[in-house]
Amino acid sequence: MAVGNVGSGYSAGANNVKLSGGNGKGAWTCNVPLTFTTGSQVSSVSIASGQGGAYMSQPTASLGVPSPSQPTTPTGPTLTPAWSASSSSIQQIRVLTPGSGYLQSSYALTITPCKKCGGSGAAATAKPGSTNIIASFTVTNGGLGYTSNPNVQISGGGGTAASATATIAARNISQPMGQVYMLTSLAVTKTGARSMAQMETGVRPPFMFNIGGPLTLAGPVPDPPTGQKSPYFNATNSSNFDIIGSDANSCSQGTAAVKPAIGVYDNGSQDAVIGGLPGNRYANYQGAGGTPAVEDVYAAIGGDSLTPSALDGFIKNVQGSVTTPVIPGPATSVPSTTTSSVTYVNGDLTLSGNTTGNGILVVTGTLTLKGDFSWNGLVLVVGQGNLQQNGGGNGNINGAMYVAQIYDASGNLLPSTVPGTPTFSWTGGGTNTIHYDHCLADNLLESYENKPSSRPLQVLSTRMLNF
Repeated sequence: MAVGNVGSGYSAGANNVKLSGGNGKGAWTCNVPLTFTTGSQVSSVSIASGQGGAYMSQPTASLGVPSPSQPTTPTGPTLTPAWSASSSSIQQIRVLTPGSGYLQSSYALTITPCKKCGGSGAAATAKPGSTNIIASFTVTNGGLGYTSNPNVQISGGGGTAASATATIAARNISQPMGQVYMLTSLAVTKTGARSMAQMETGVRPPFMFNIGGPLTLAGPVPDPPTGQKSPYFNATNSSNFDIIGSDANSCSQGTAAVKPAIGVYDNGSQDAVIGGLPGNRYANYQGAGGTPAVEDVYAAIGGDSLTPSALDGFIKNVQGSVTTPVIPGPATSVPSTTTSSVTYVNGDLTLSGNTTGNGILVVTGTLTLKGDFSWNGLVLVVGQGNLQQNGGGNGNINGAMYVAQIYDASGNLLPSTVPGTPTFSWTGGGTNTIHYDHCLADNLLESYENKPSSRPLQVLSTRMLNF
């Protein structure tokens, strides 16, 4: 305990230090026996171990009532507890994304307490890494009049190879609108009476299906209660499970930008997913961002336009291009495939043993994987949005996997504008990998992207004029 004001007139005797405040155990009744160097001033204070504890903030301290045998009344010293709060202080700050362009040796870091956890006064500095990369952008002027997402060009700063995408926004509607048309009709009777009707309608731009990484969870994943594992995301398999966001580029057509290992729907999903990863295997989830490479890819995968209706329209479009008849579930196998195949399972699918597949696979129910399976292409678990991997074996997906819930338990399309919660559980043994490959993922999507919307024009306003 630090002595701020030594006081005077004290002598050795039964003096106590009283701790107050700090919301600690015994905070208002804890009189700690005091020992100090004899003399007229207090020079140091020693506190016996085990006195008080669990203080959640800085307590105060004051010297107790002097012994009646003292010849004079001393003036009190000022005491400041050296509060370390080893059980409630900030121990570590985990870097989720490394940021970019930091050139100074250190930066001040502001720590703001949350409403529920309390605390104050913590401080830290952030130090840059060795690589200065672009991590984010701030829109200073949104402009107006855009009917589709514009291209983005990055210049200056001395760097190279950075790329970005821009997503247009809309006001008071759940999805962005494209061109707006005014439709006018005029009716004239034989007697000369006239009436004119006008309608303003908006064209919805086509839904662009994009993947957010080797694994995309296209829906909000709720954070589980403290101390519990998420029922929606679990990757605690008994052996190595790697998700790699760097491009395998099996077609040698130019390497695509590195993606996060797991692309999630929002920040809350990011916390829940990281909580479902084994803490000693964060390095197994490699890609853009921090370690583990779990990133919010909401804008990249469609933003507000990512609705159950839009996803349903997309997989129905894919269904129209199947290379074999639609397979009713439950199913336990798929036919022979090539990298240009489109396989559609309407229901549950279980693949076990030494199964190998290629091309696009759509499963509207639960996809269960076991054994030494492999898939070279794009796996879309879109419908019930449930992926289960268990049992031994070495499984590999080269391309990408996309999981989204757009149907309820009865198979009906969700009425909301937000996808439901996807379920992903990878708990089997063996060595397993999901490795991003743009040749086996993005390239396969080119035949199905940017198709005209099947949804009708949306009526924005109507008016009737009689004259």
